Amino acid sequence: SVRVQHEPAGGPAANRSTVSASPDQSGTFTITGVVPGRFRLSASVSPPGPDSTWATLSSQVDGQEALVTPFEIRADRQPSSVVVTLTDKPAEVSGKLVDPADRPVAGMTVALFPTDRTKWVANSSRVNRTTRSGADGTYRFASTLPGEYYLVVLADLDSNVWSDPAVKDQLVTAAVKIVVAKSEKKTLDMKLPGGGR
Repeated sequence: SVRVQHEPAGGPAANRSTVSASPDQSGTFTITGVVPGRFRLSASVSPPGPDSTWATLSSQVDGQEALVTPFEIRADRQPSSVVVTLTDKPAEVSGKLVDPADRPVAGMTVALFPTDRTKWVANSSRVNRTTRSGADGTYRFASTLPGEYYLVVLADLDSNVWSDPAVKDQLVTAAVKIVVAKSEKKTLDMKLPGGGR
């Protein structure tokens, strides 16, 4: 069961709720009641289940990326081409944090954000992501979009300032640059000097 979500991302439609639709057997979907504004377009498969790995790989509106970067709906013009692509082999980034004695380091914040600075303010769960290392020192970013990223390990990170591009700019110097290919399972283990950043 696939649902295509049309999510407000600012402008006149910002206070409206996300609307969705289910494609027919040919994969065609129609979302009604759309008002002018800025939106993102994604899809989900339900029920997710323990073995389901489906994720949105990309969405395009009139040839422009629309999964992370908002697109605009205007009152005087309808989009002429809308395509959402799903994958059952999404990429992911994972690894393990250890101290100089190779002991696991738990509770560290691991941040993953794109090298494309235009996406640093994107309010999307698919980019600009953080997680914490587990008791065994491992971390994981499931359903990672293909692309080039910075990955940085921190003792802590204030979620209230995470959306500020100036904060990410400061983190770049301490980050590792990685490239994630389509369907790639990238592993990046890191030894932390002194058990921290």
